[in-house]
Amino acid sequence: AEILDAPHVRLIVLGKRLVNLGIDIPESKGNSGPIHAPFDVFAITDGAADVTINGVRLVTQSIDLDVTADDDPAEGSSFEIAVRAGPSSVERARATKEDGPLDAFDEDAICGIDGRLRIEPNDLQVHRLKANLIADLDPAKGTIGACDLPASDRRHVDLSLTHLHIGLPREKGALPRIDGHATVRAPIALAARFTDFPDNDGWVGADVDVQIAEGMQIPDVSGHIEGHGIRISHFAFAHEIQSDIATERNVITSSKTTVTIAGGVATLTEVKVEPLAKGIPVHARVDVKDADFTKLMADLGVSNQAHVAWDLREIHMPSFSGTVIPLKIDGDFTAHTTNFGVFDLPAVSPAKTRIIGVREANLVAHCAVRPTGLEFHNAHAQMPKSNIDGGFVHIGYHNDLRVDVPSASVYLDEAGPLGSIPIAGHAQATVTVTGTLDDPHLEADASIDQFSLGGIPFGDVTGGHASLTGMVVTLNQIKAQKNKSVYEMPSAVLDFGGRAIKFGAIRLTRE
Repeated sequence: AEILDAPHVRLIVLGKRLVNLGIDIPESKGNSGPIHAPFDVFAITDGAADVTINGVRLVTQSIDLDVTADDDPAEGSSFEIAVRAGPSSVERARATKEDGPLDAFDEDAICGIDGRLRIEPNDLQVHRLKANLIADLDPAKGTIGACDLPASDRRHVDLSLTHLHIGLPREKGALPRIDGHATVRAPIALAARFTDFPDNDGWVGADVDVQIAEGMQIPDVSGHIEGHGIRISHFAFAHEIQSDIATERNVITSSKTTVTIAGGVATLTEVKVEPLAKGIPVHARVDVKDADFTKLMADLGVSNQAHVAWDLREIHMPSFSGTVIPLKIDGDFTAHTTNFGVFDLPAVSPAKTRIIGVREANLVAHCAVRPTGLEFHNAHAQMPKSNIDGGFVHIGYHNDLRVDVPSASVYLDEAGPLGSIPIAGHAQATVTVTGTLDDPHLEADASIDQFSLGGIPFGDVTGGHASLTGMVVTLNQIKAQKNKSVYEMPSAVLDFGGRAIKFGAIRLTRE
């Protein structure tokens, strides 16, 4: 038995040379037959090491290592290994731009390693292996993290392997056979160390059983994955994701996935994704509860200043399916919504003034996800008295907006007041909205029975055109009748923000 008590090792390796010892590492002669260990038992107690290999420095302490060797004359030695290490650190300087200077410094804290494994000539068995790290996500020097950070901190990196068996490939180029259980967690920001990656936030984790066998293109996986605070660039994809997932025969399925976003929860069931099939087909059932449209537009990076508020109380989409490449995903849905409103300022502003809105509506429509944006086709909205048929909505990923309503039967008291002024009457209208969510512009052609504004009755409006921008309504070619009087108003401007009303000439005739 070989036992070393409290050894300290310092090595600096650059290329094939031990720099601090002035020794060149000899060339490997390739596979020269089985390895036969020169010991039965080898142990290190309370060891320490400071090792730098090609610019990556590992400093570790409190190392306990026990190795037991079993020798087979034909196959070679097998090793039973138990290892434990105390607080350690890994440091590396890297360039954030190709051929640029070393301007980022990764200083990760290793809080502990504890493992027991067996290495055989053709197999590796991990009985258990646990490692806990704190990743350095700040490129500056001297920013190593502490191991007592709260569990919610995204810098935690955790790895746990149990009952993992790896069959080493016997032929060159073949993949290993893997079967076991893994629990992992890591921040999304670690991707920036290996590729050009945008600003981001959040972390992901998985608790899964994994199997890789010969002929597989995608590993078979079953278990649970999660994500928290997921943001890439200005797109906040989810505040939290929880998913029961499985992959089998190159198909990914999920019996239940919940996504917390926009103040609500989207639940996906019957999920199926075929990543290796043409177009990457996807399918799911989607149910949404208590989402906020304004927050959704901000989370998805469409607009942080949307002038539209809308509470999406319930959305039910029994089938949502299509392809990722090209992006074409469709599904019919029903929804119950409340508190729809258009404002003169962003809906999140405490100084906003409501221009127009609807207190409650039930929707039926076709949802279409396209490369340019999110669309709703053949939309039907039912309010207590009013209804809208055949509507089309396009919300572009770059904040462009278009709404076409070919037929609307609206009782104005359900859509009012207009600013602070009450409106009433029954309107038959066609409506178009263009512009952006930050600055929507409405155009409408309408007739209105028993129209009143601010409590003043104007009779029946038999025809006319209206446009709404901000708090300003512009009217053109208004034709109306009150009692037996018929009148026409070529133009009028109503500024509800400034409380100014300007009429053009009014021509009055009496029957």
